[in-house]
Amino acid sequence: MLPLLIAIPIWPALAPPPPVPITVAVEIPGGVDPRMARTAPDPYGVYSDSSLALAYQGTNQPIPALPPLSYPYVSVQGGLAFADSLNGLDLTAFQSPTFRFDTGSNVEMAVGYQFANHTRLELSAGYLRARASSLSLSSQGIPMAEVDPDGELGLFTTTMNGILEFPLRDSKGRLERLTPYVGAGLGYGNLTVPHCAITTSTCLLVNPVNTLAYQFKAGLSYRAGAKTSIFLEGGYVGTLDTSFSNEDGGITYERVGATRLNLGLRQGF
Repeated sequence: MLPLLIAIPIWPALAPPPPVPITVAVEIPGGVDPRMARTAPDPYGVYSDSSLALAYQGTNQPIPALPPLSYPYVSVQGGLAFADSLNGLDLTAFQSPTFRFDTGSNVEMAVGYQFANHTRLELSAGYLRARASSLSLSSQGIPMAEVDPDGELGLFTTTMNGILEFPLRDSKGRLERLTPYVGAGLGYGNLTVPHCAITTSTCLLVNPVNTLAYQFKAGLSYRAGAKTSIFLEGGYVGTLDTSFSNEDGGITYERVGATRLNLGLRQGF
């Protein structure tokens, strides 16, 4: 009797699973291994922090990508104000006063929100003041007198501002620390004008008036941290034509405005 041969197929051993790639951040002078930048997009350059790089060293998890930053912030700025000449018309004596001003000062504080698309929306409150340096009186375009002025120009504003940033990027797609921007705002103004040292109807001592205020701004922001920026800003703030009056008469001033040059700090949360 022939032995019964049973063929038992032997299946090849299963191949071992492929090794899990390990993302290792290797520190190099001035940052981390460039391979890490491809694994984890880092628009703000936060992964150049060696402590964060070491946190993922030797792990089997990819370094997470940073989401676009959106956050609320507060800012404060202050600096110089260069007021325009202030031209008026006395509605009683038909004389035209023209004030000129020394270099003044201004401050502005704001609360706002930084959006991920590099736009900002903020509500700001500011105050500008400039001492009167000279006053010229004229009638129908004919000079009449130069008199000593008294008082100062004062303008308090509350405006809603929109800001558009123009991000700059390096060769790796990361945001540069310097960011130019432009903006504009519209809102409420409370205006005080100077008066004369002589007692004529041209130089009325009047109370501040409410008016429409506007501003334009442009600046350069330096990112000192992921949510902290120092900025240099220039701009113009002004009001529309404004009328003042009291029991002695009235006077109308043309557009009031001043150029500003400020240094500021913006901090996000």
